[in-house]
Amino acid sequence: EFGYANHNFFWEGKEPGKWSDDAIWLIIALNRYINATGDDAFLHQSCKMAGSNQERKILDTIKAIVKYSSEVSVGKHGMPLIDHADWNDCLTVDENTLRGEEKEEIYRKTGTYENDFSESVMNAFLLKAAIDDLMIIDEKLFDYKELSRNLYASLQENAWKHNFFARVLINRAGEFSYLGAKGDKLSADQKIDGTYFLNSFSWAIHSSSATDEQIEIMLDSIEKFLKTTFGICLMSPADMGKIAKGVATAEYFPGDRENGGVFKHACMMATSAMFRAAKTVSDNKLAKKLADLAYWMLDLVFPFKNMENPYVLAGNPRFCTQYNNSETGENIGPILSGTSTWLILSLYDAYGVEYMGHSIKLNPVLRETDTNFHYTISICESKYHITIEKPVGFYRMHDCAHTILADGEPAKQIEMKQDGKEHTILIKFL
Repeated sequence: EFGYANHNFFWEGKEPGKWSDDAIWLIIALNRYINATGDDAFLHQSCKMAGSNQERKILDTIKAIVKYSSEVSVGKHGMPLIDHADWNDCLTVDENTLRGEEKEEIYRKTGTYENDFSESVMNAFLLKAAIDDLMIIDEKLFDYKELSRNLYASLQENAWKHNFFARVLINRAGEFSYLGAKGDKLSADQKIDGTYFLNSFSWAIHSSSATDEQIEIMLDSIEKFLKTTFGICLMSPADMGKIAKGVATAEYFPGDRENGGVFKHACMMATSAMFRAAKTVSDNKLAKKLADLAYWMLDLVFPFKNMENPYVLAGNPRFCTQYNNSETGENIGPILSGTSTWLILSLYDAYGVEYMGHSIKLNPVLRETDTNFHYTISICESKYHITIEKPVGFYRMHDCAHTILADGEPAKQIEMKQDGKEHTILIKFL
């Protein structure tokens, strides 16, 4: 009811409000669903609340999530607390954090929840992306313009640190005030001037919170500190034992899993962000660098790549593994749901497929070497055969001349007719 979620659910919910990003993801998913279907009537449907026999509309659940994440469980800079951890299960930087129901009790008694716990910059990005999505769904139902502006301002003022967005703001008294970016004094590699976290880059873009200049600066740091032969690391070497127990550096070997592994789930969030930025940044050269790095990473994650050397790369039946150790290349674990779904989203972004309710917006960014690319979208009984033609080189719709023909007629967006017929779409760069 209060807006936090159970982290796990085995017959009964457990660990309520312990991981602070859990509930926010629901909003991102709902927006994807509405964009794909045009159906927003379910927002007024009633469902049972966790831990209660009472029901409420999904609409009211969404508003409770936003209130809890932006007003209750927040730190000194107005960003969501990281709590036990956020998306990264091993990013525990505070001891004695409170669970959701404990915060709820304090808030109901006092009307506030004062604390000196650490804030998750990733969650601040995630929340901003979520509330911006809600305003796209219906600005009258979800009037969060001021909240979005305030989050953006705080992120720019407090989370941008020299050459990267921080991953965590540390609010308790002590030597360290943030984790991630130059000067945090937590690097475990003397040759690196700070620690760097891939998710700070990805979600700064996904939430429209990074300027073109910041994207370019962060991309240089990724190339220097996170790119390895086996992929882009989740984070650079960090000595987080200085700030907490049970963090990634204490749980795993260097280069493994959350301790600097090539975490494919996070890599696909990054490629999706790179393709998105490649379509919007002003500088064509920066756009090309983003697209090139995104395709390079995709080539390392495509499941069929493991089949080229399955005994070494852990192919069938583990087509796409969760992690690579960034130092040894060792593959770990079976396919992870986040890897597969974000891989699909990255392909949507690369090939330019954006569902708009009753239409499709096409905005592809292909490889330089591609000159004729074809794919088919099946929607119910209808098929859309899409062909993209371009000369060799980097082309994008933002600043390159092009035409779009739908069944031979000029078009900007493609209407989803669902008429059981086959349609031909041609995008031609000139």
